[in-house]
Amino acid sequence: MSKERFAHDGLLSMEPGADDRAPGGVITVALCGSWEHEPPCPLAPHHTRA
Repeated sequence: MSKERFAHDGLLSMEPGADDRAPGGVITVALCGSWEHEPPCPLAPHHTRA
């Protein structure tokens, strides 16, 4: 099985004072099932910082 790389680019509007780590946490959980592992992600390396 070969892996294919791709990137998604999106625009997210957040309320003032919102935690800018929250969207990355949601993405990490969706991809990995948990954010409690050492980087890089063992399943799919990804960048989730704001």
